[in-house]
Amino acid sequence: MFRLALTVGLVVAVLVAPVQANFIEDWSLGVLIAPGNADPQNDRFRDPISPFMESHTIELLGSIASASYDFEWNALSGDFDIASNLQVAAIPGANRRVTSAGLFYINSPVPLLISGTSEFDYNLPRDSMFTIVDLGISTEDGIGVIVVDYDLYSTTTGGPHAGTVTAGSSDILFPANETFVMQYSFLIDADSGVSGSALASGIGNAHFEVTAIPEPTTVWLLASPVLMFAAHRTRRSG
Repeated sequence: MFRLALTVGLVVAVLVAPVQANFIEDWSLGVLIAPGNADPQNDRFRDPISPFMESHTIELLGSIASASYDFEWNALSGDFDIASNLQVAAIPGANRRVTSAGLFYINSPVPLLISGTSEFDYNLPRDSMFTIVDLGISTEDGIGVIVVDYDLYSTTTGGPHAGTVTAGSSDILFPANETFVMQYSFLIDADSGVSGSALASGIGNAHFEVTAIPEPTTVWLLASPVLMFAAHRTRRSG
């Protein structure tokens, strides 16, 4: 009985042992005020290490773009939370845009199951303004779109309004040993033809959940000695 428990324990240990300490290859996390200023954070946020908790903010002529990050992952799973706060100081005769966006380059020796959700609570008090929330996953070259979802609202067609736009995808399975890109973005735009000076604002939250899926063949090969031994013990006991 002791040998059986020991063998089972060893197999379980093998199954859950990290096959790769980090399925995150790289990322690009940024906030932007256009025209004028950008803070892509590419240097400070290089070499991803779990857990990761950082934030950054830029301000320009009354507009604000900020984002905070709370990431934790290992070879088996990962959770990635992004919170963004955007404010656009709209002025007639000037185009203004504020953005928070990010890319995660992922690659794993086993398949990955990925789900994502994103929502953005906005307040657009003038014409012409619009907001977009976007969430998706693509191939590394950006050409092949695996899944993408987005939502938008424009005061041009709907009038000044406060509300929520959302995007998401669930349980998308990605093959092993290929690089994919998880991406999100929040955006508020105020056109130069805005009807009057005003502050457009929005608060956004995005979340990605990643789970490693062991190959069935690998699981069977690791588990079969235990099953055979258990069957042998059962026959002897009978």
